[in-house]
Amino acid sequence: MDLLDVIKTRHSIRSFKPDPVPESIITEMLEAARHAPSGGNAQTHCFGVITDEDLKVKLAAAAGHQMWIATAPVVFACCADISWDMADVPEDDFGLAVNKLRFGNELINYLNAYEDRKAVCTLFQNAAPLIPAEHIFLTAAAHGLGGCFVGYPDVKEANTVLNLPSNLTCLFLLPVGYPDEASYMPKKKEISEISFCNRFDRRLSNMNNYEYTKLYYSYWIDMGMETFDNPGITLVKSEKRKIRQVGYPANFEVYCLAIGDKLFISYNQNLDITYNFYDEFTNIKYSEEALLKLNRIFPNRVHRRKVFYHDTFREDIDFREVIMLKKEDYRYYHDFFITQNPHLSPDGWLEEYYRYLAENHLCFGIFKDDKLVSVTDSPFIPYIPEAITEPGINTLEEYRGKGYAKKVCAAFIKNAIDSGKVPIWTCRHDNKASVKLAESLGYREFADLYTVEGGKDNG
Repeated sequence: MDLLDVIKTRHSIRSFKPDPVPESIITEMLEAARHAPSGGNAQTHCFGVITDEDLKVKLAAAAGHQMWIATAPVVFACCADISWDMADVPEDDFGLAVNKLRFGNELINYLNAYEDRKAVCTLFQNAAPLIPAEHIFLTAAAHGLGGCFVGYPDVKEANTVLNLPSNLTCLFLLPVGYPDEASYMPKKKEISEISFCNRFDRRLSNMNNYEYTKLYYSYWIDMGMETFDNPGITLVKSEKRKIRQVGYPANFEVYCLAIGDKLFISYNQNLDITYNFYDEFTNIKYSEEALLKLNRIFPNRVHRRKVFYHDTFREDIDFREVIMLKKEDYRYYHDFFITQNPHLSPDGWLEEYYRYLAENHLCFGIFKDDKLVSVTDSPFIPYIPEAITEPGINTLEEYRGKGYAKKVCAAFIKNAIDSGKVPIWTCRHDNKASVKLAESLGYREFADLYTVEGGKDNG
């Protein structure tokens, strides 16, 4: 599984099989914890690996008598070094300054005067083992193991059970083992419920499709959404222009959006060396002049596309004959591809790509005469793929002009909307059929996109 799959499938488990966890996996989990970040790289976390049955029972009793904890083959005692004391540090200490900013002088002064110093130090180290413990948990999940964070130990009792020195305290327990219960994934909040863009008054839930499309392309340009308000020409030097995104044949040395009379040019800073790029464009006032210069610098290399955002779903499109293809329908997709692209080989990549489409519900098609005749696909979405999607469409030549493309795209768009995603659309600027199809599906023009691929003369 890739990392996101591990994160999505990880969930709390409280019933375990008696099978022991291999030593090699335990070592791998601790190695993952060792590489976790910590404030100022202080690395104040420490983990006990508890396999002794008697100690596990005592820890379970210390955690509110939750005796299921003791059934796990291994229990990680998540501890922290509490030797750092705010009351003993000078006024210019960074940690003291941070906590005053976070909690205010009055509370910090009160805590520094509090008599039970161990309690105060424990309070401020409470989160120290959490990030490395999550690394342990995710590594466990990657090996098919389950676990559950337990934040309810009697700290003093747990410290006594573990015979910890005075500078260490046990804050959490993490029982780990092979699950012995049915998988249950609790419902998580939607992205729009847990996030906002730049300011809280721009919460994603309040953003419409146009704003989502702006957000997506702000990632491509490598600038904040508010930069779209800039007048005239905006130049952005971006490291992203050196990166080839998945599904694209090359990196984009220049990635440029024209929105009305505004132009946003993201470029590889190496072009400042080879073409004096910044100086060439910084004094240009009008986008038309800038685009002419771009074509002069990169003759026959500037590709133009149109970008659309989805405005209104067309309820009048009847797509009842469209089906969503599943993994087992690959043979139909394979035959369609061979017919549509006789000069291309499907070997070594097509089946994997189709599996990606099917698993992510991106493949909608119409069958006629016992064969697939029109079908959607989708490019890889490099930024905010949880919010953005894009239909691609192919129809066998002899079945074009019958409205099939419109129907399968409508099914794709409806599924995207129902899944909480925003569908965008891109096509060559001179592809009149695609432009017409987009408009018939409820899209409206967002921008003209101009790109220069790398790999030929990328500076």
